[in-house]
Amino acid sequence: MFCTNCGKQIDDNSSFCANCGAKQTPNAPAPVAEPAPVAEPTPAPAEEAAAATPVAEPAPAPTTFDPMTGQPVAAPVQKNSTFQPMIDLFKKIKPIYYAIAGGVVALIIVIAIVVNIIAGSGINGVLKNMEAAINDGDQDALEKCYPSFVLEDKDIDISDLASAFGGYLGEIEIDFDVVKEEDITDEDHDYMDCTWQEYIQDKYEDYDDYDGEEVEAVTKAKVKVNFDIDNSLVDYLADSFAKKTQEMTFVKVDGSWYIYD
Repeated sequence: MFCTNCGKQIDDNSSFCANCGAKQTPNAPAPVAEPAPVAEPTPAPAEEAAAATPVAEPAPAPTTFDPMTGQPVAAPVQKNSTFQPMIDLFKKIKPIYYAIAGGVVALIIVIAIVVNIIAGSGINGVLKNMEAAINDGDQDALEKCYPSFVLEDKDIDISDLASAFGGYLGEIEIDFDVVKEEDITDEDHDYMDCTWQEYIQDKYEDYDDYDGEEVEAVTKAKVKVNFDIDNSLVDYLADSFAKKTQEMTFVKVDGSWYIYD
C-alpha cells in the first residue's frame, strides 16, 4: 500500500507511514501526483527590445507645388552616385582649366606675334624690304631701307634700282639669305683710326638733312643673293653671281636698321 499523505510505499498492515508518520487508512487509494508546471521560455533582452520597438513606416515623400499652377510636383530624385564627389570636384576646378587653356592660347598668340616682329626687324627686315622694292617696284619698301636724310640727300627712288638692274626691274625675282652676321660696332675701322660706329656717325653728320640721328650699332653680314630671271643669258650670269656671298654693312639708327651704302 502507499501512504495517504506522502505517497510512499509502506507495508500493507502499517497504521502509520514510516516516512512521514501520518496515520494510515487501510486500503486507501494512493494519491495521484499532479504534473509539475512547465516553465515558459524567457525571451532574450534583444528579442524583447525588438518586439517592443514599433516598426517605423517610411515617411511620405515631400510634396512640392508649382508656383504657377498650384499643382503638386514630384520631388526630384536624389542620385547617390559613387562618382558624385568627383563630379562635384570637377565642377569646382573646371573654371581653372578654362583659365589655363585660355592662358596657353594667349601665350601662343604672343609668341607668334613676337616671332613675326623679330622676323620683320633687324637686317632680315631690311632685306625683306629690299626684296619688295626690287621684285614689286615698291617705293615705300625702298624708303625703309635707308635713313630719311640719306634718301633726301641722295634722292634715291625706284628708278635708281631699275638702272642698277639694267631695266629688268619687275622681271626679276630676288631673294636674300643671310649666311653670317657679325657685330662690328666697336671694332676698329679697316682704314680709319676710329671704330665703325664713329666712322659712320661722322659720315652721316655730313649730310645736309642730318638732324641729330644717332648710330647705335653696326653689323657686317654675308648675304647670298638668289635670282630668277627669264632671260637665259642674264639668268646664267645671275646664277654665277648668286653662287657667291656678298658682304653688306647694316647700321642701326635711332632704333631702326638700314643698309649702309
